Amino acid sequence: MPQNESPNPGLGVTASEAILSAARLSERASSPPSHTAGPASEPPASQQRQVRSYVRSFAATNYLLGKRGSALGEGLWLDEPQVRELLQEVTEQLSNGVQANRARVLAAEVGRLMRSLSTQKLK
Repeated sequence: MPQNESPNPGLGVTASEAILSAARLSERASSPPSHTAGPASEPPASQQRQVRSYVRSFAATNYLLGKRGSALGEGLWLDEPQVRELLQEVTEQLSNGVQANRARVLAAEVGRLMRSLSTQKLK
C-alpha cells in the first residue's frame, strides 16, 4: 500500500488529503473569526457544538503533528473565552499522564475528524 494511501478505504481520505485539509483549517483559524451570526435557522447550541468540534479537531491535528501542551493551540484565534476553555479542556486530556487515556481522547477526536472529512468533498 502506498505511504499516503488511507489504511481504511471506507473513509476515502488519504493521509495527504487529511494533512492538506488540516492546513486549510489552520489558515482559517489564524485569521479573526467574523462576528456575524450564522444562518438564522441555526440555533446557538448548534453553533457551540461546531466551535467545540473545531477546537478539539484543531488541537488533535496539532497533537498528531507533534505539538504538545500549550503549542496545541498555536494558530488558533483565542479571543473568545469559550475557545480558551475548550482548548484548555482538550489540552489537559491530551496531556494526561496515562498513555491509554491520551490515546482514547486522540482516537475519538481523529475519528470525528475523519468522519467529517469523509462527508466533505476535498478540493
